[in-house]
Amino acid sequence: MSNAPYDVKTANDLLKKYFPDSAYIVDRYTLKGDDSKQFVFTTTDRTKIIKIIQNSPSFDKGIETYERFSHPVTGCKICKLVTSKKTDDGMIIIVMENCGEDLVDFLKPKVRTITLMQLLQLSSELLKQIICLQNPPDGRAGVVHGDIKLENVAVKVEANH
Repeated sequence: MSNAPYDVKTANDLLKKYFPDSAYIVDRYTLKGDDSKQFVFTTTDRTKIIKIIQNSPSFDKGIETYERFSHPVTGCKICKLVTSKKTDDGMIIIVMENCGEDLVDFLKPKVRTITLMQLLQLSSELLKQIICLQNPPDGRAGVVHGDIKLENVAVKVEANH
């Protein structure tokens, strides 16, 4: 299956083939960027994000990094990696927890009004997470993200905030 998974049906076919014992079903394409090598879908229950990536030579290193930083010991708040598979034709399927909406949607004025204090708290938390990735408390080498943008920052709104 060398065609890019541009649609929900193709993505679901890939999920059935590579995760036959799971209940992963996607019902919407959620990627807002223009990266033609990565396709992101949301599961019907909204608890998982499915990323399908084409031709990623650094797959193993990327998965190792995700696993390391999603461990609670690091203190970094990144979306937890649930599982991943490489397809027969070189695509990668990554299943991650859904950490909330991206910063683009979060900052839309029609959705909510954000106070200056909330914006400062959000900025402070984002900087803490960047520092955590670059200087992890486990003493191992850090990671430079390389693609920090509004679409790549997930925000989970807690009930009392």
